[in-house]
Amino acid sequence: MHGILLVDKPVGPTSHDVVNLLRRRTGLRRVGHAGTLDPMASGLLVLVLGPATRWAASLMQSEKEYDVTIQLGVGTDTGDATGRVVAQAPAGWHAPAPAELITQLQRCVGELAQVPPMFSAIKYQGQPLYRWARRGVTVPRRPRQVHIYRWDLRQYAPPSLTSVVQCSRGTYIRALADTLGERLGCPAHVTALRRLRSGTFHVAEAVTWDWLARATSAQIAERLIAAAPVAP
Repeated sequence: MHGILLVDKPVGPTSHDVVNLLRRRTGLRRVGHAGTLDPMASGLLVLVLGPATRWAASLMQSEKEYDVTIQLGVGTDTGDATGRVVAQAPAGWHAPAPAELITQLQRCVGELAQVPPMFSAIKYQGQPLYRWARRGVTVPRRPRQVHIYRWDLRQYAPPSLTSVVQCSRGTYIRALADTLGERLGCPAHVTALRRLRSGTFHVAEAVTWDWLARATSAQIAERLIAAAPVAP
């Protein structure tokens, strides 16, 4: 068995949970993925099986597209809805008018320097940042250059907004929410995140978690994408 399987990960399981489920359904040990999704995020997870695992690194280079909901006026220690509230909008702050919000979204388009969140898997002295964060320790982090190709407002019900972000690999959407909040004079955090696309692959092509949990090895083999991908 050799190829790529697209899975629509639900909220709750980790990316590794999806990998383990696929291993159990196929009997393969050589299974990986091309880009992690946090447990609170849903959407497209690109899995690679057998010899196709060698494609994982090139697949990770692809641009991504997300549907993201952000709440303005409240900040959490994790940058998303799973964390504890650590900041509130200053007294007298008002949610921005739609025109101002759109202006600030567009200001974020282009090259952007991001400091990785403390609750992330990047390692410092051999340990993931989230382990330091859980001990209440903040460690030095170097800014990383990412590219935001577009950031379009889809719905706005102050203080919550839903938008579509198209970005380069390595972009932290939680850090992007922080940047938007800073430009609007308030804290902010992500309340929902769904990956729609990775490179040429779209979540509409993916199998569901429930389907994968019931599928036979033969059924999974039928859904594999066998051709070697070309990263855009």
